[in-house]
Amino acid sequence: MSFFRWLINTWKGRAVLTLIVLLVAVRIALPSLVLNYVNDTLDNIPGYQGRIADIDIHLWRGAYKIQNIELVKTDSPVPKPLFAADTIDLSVLWSALFRGAVVAEVYMTKPQVNFVAGKKGQEAQTGEDKEWTEVAQELVPINIDRFQAVNGSIHYYDFNSDPQVDVYINNVDAVLRNLNNSRGKGKERLAKLKVHALAMNHADVNLNLNIDPFAAKPDFNFDFRLLHLQMTRIREYLKAYAPFDANSGTLDLVVEMAAKDGAVDGYIKPILKNLDILSWNKDVEQDEDNPFRVILEATSGFFTDLLQNQPKDQFATRVPISGRLDDPSVGVLPAIGNILKNGFVKAFRPTLEHSVTPPK
Repeated sequence: MSFFRWLINTWKGRAVLTLIVLLVAVRIALPSLVLNYVNDTLDNIPGYQGRIADIDIHLWRGAYKIQNIELVKTDSPVPKPLFAADTIDLSVLWSALFRGAVVAEVYMTKPQVNFVAGKKGQEAQTGEDKEWTEVAQELVPINIDRFQAVNGSIHYYDFNSDPQVDVYINNVDAVLRNLNNSRGKGKERLAKLKVHALAMNHADVNLNLNIDPFAAKPDFNFDFRLLHLQMTRIREYLKAYAPFDANSGTLDLVVEMAAKDGAVDGYIKPILKNLDILSWNKDVEQDEDNPFRVILEATSGFFTDLLQNQPKDQFATRVPISGRLDDPSVGVLPAIGNILKNGFVKAFRPTLEHSVTPPK
C-alpha cells in the first residue's frame, strides 16, 4: 500500500492527515493571531497607542519578529512617538537553554526613544509613568536574559523653547547580558551592559555598567565617557536653557560611579577645551543678543579664561559624589579646588581613573 493510500484509507492515516492540516492551518493563522495579541497588549497601555506593521513567525527557532512598531502618547499633542523601531526580534536564547535555563533574548534594529519637554500645563513625554517591564513580560512570556540594540537613537526635544531644542545620541549599539542570571551565581550573577554611540552624530560615547539585578538595594559599577563634543552642536540647547552659549570649543565628560547597599561613591569630570563664550561679531552683530545676556557671557568668559589651564587652553574640574543614592552629596569645595588644580597645577585628562570602589 502506498503512503498516500495509507493516509486516505486507514484511520491512522486520516488522523495523521488531519493533524498535518491542522498544523498548516495554525501556522497560517498564527501571524494574525500574534499580531492581534501584540496590538491589544500595546493598546491596553493607558495613555499610549501602539502601531505595528506586520509580524513574522519563526517556529524553528522559537521566535517572532515585530516589524515597524510605534508607541505614541495619546493624552498630549506630542509630534514624536515615545518609542519606535524597525524590527524587534523576540526569541528563545538557545545558548542558555543548553545550560538548562529557559530564557529569551530581544534584538532590536533602529530603536528610537524620544523624550519631549511639556508645554506649560501639559505633561512631558518621559515614559516614567508606566511599568514597561510589565509590558515586556506580556510580550515575552519567559524572562528576558539578553538584550541587543543596533543603530538606535535617543532624542530630547523641546518644541516650545526659543530656539527649539533637539539633543540626541545616535548610532547606539548596546548589549545587555545575563539580565536573568542564566549563568548561575557568583561573579556571573552580574548583568553587564556595554554601549557605544555618537553624541550629535560625531562625539564618541562609551558606557559600561555591571549591576546585580537581584540586589535588594542598588549594587553596581558604572563608567561613562563622552569625548570631543563640539559645543556649537548644542548651541540651541545652551541658548534655550543657559545664560550663555558657545561659539567654539569641545566638551569631554568622564563619570565613574559605584554603589552598594544604597550607598554611592564616584565623580564627574567635565573638561572644556578651546572654549569661546562671547563673540562680538556673532553674538551682538549677527544674533543681536540682549545686553544682559552679553554681560553674562562676557563675565563667564572672563572667569573661564582666568581659571583655565593656559598651556592646554582647558577649563575643567572633578566633582566628587558620595552618600546615599537617593540623596547624594556633591563636593562643592573639592570641585572648586579642582578648578584651581586644573588651572594652575596639572591639567585633568579625559581618562577613566579606575579609582572608584563600592562603598563599604
